[in-house]
Amino acid sequence: TYNRLDSVINLVNSLSKQIKAGDEIIVIDDGSTDNTFGMLMQLPFEWLRVYQISNSGGPARPRNIGYHKAKNNWVCFLDSDDWWVNEKLDQLRTHLSGQERFVAFSYHNALGSKSKRIFGNHLYNNSDIYTFTRNPIVMSSLTVNKLFFDNDRDLFDELDASSSIEDTIFAYELSFNNMPYIYIDKCLSVYTEASSDSI
Repeated sequence: TYNRLDSVINLVNSLSKQIKAGDEIIVIDDGSTDNTFGMLMQLPFEWLRVYQISNSGGPARPRNIGYHKAKNNWVCFLDSDDWWVNEKLDQLRTHLSGQERFVAFSYHNALGSKSKRIFGNHLYNNSDIYTFTRNPIVMSSLTVNKLFFDNDRDLFDELDASSSIEDTIFAYELSFNNMPYIYIDKCLSVYTEASSDSI
């Protein structure tokens, strides 16, 4: 998150309704100047872990840090201007329970906040570049399994300037590498469209 104090506080409070024993929420404050870090540290949630870094100018470094800090094998991503529906984590538990050794990642549909467009509403097709360009996948709909990735390597290229399409590139790279996945045909997150500073 970057300079979205009110949004991220509301987001964390809303996520508290879904948290169960063993869950954790990790927030990476990307050098905010609005006291985001200080206010988050005052929240009374034992499952909340907050880290502050110098501003990176893009989403890759905060996502990499959050991924490496995560203690659990299943890792979800959520930009501070997006949000999840209330049953999101329960749906993931239902679909991914017992799948840690077999599934590298999962994704579901996301609803555009303005256009009401459905993002990620078709299964991948490795041979169809049209599907790739017409079916963007947003990061708030992705869950990855750390057991399938090298712990010493970052997931996201911090030198890549194409941050506006990083989410879709990452998702399709997983598919092109034939990593096993589970698709959940439900809208479980809302993607904020036309945000000028999505982190």
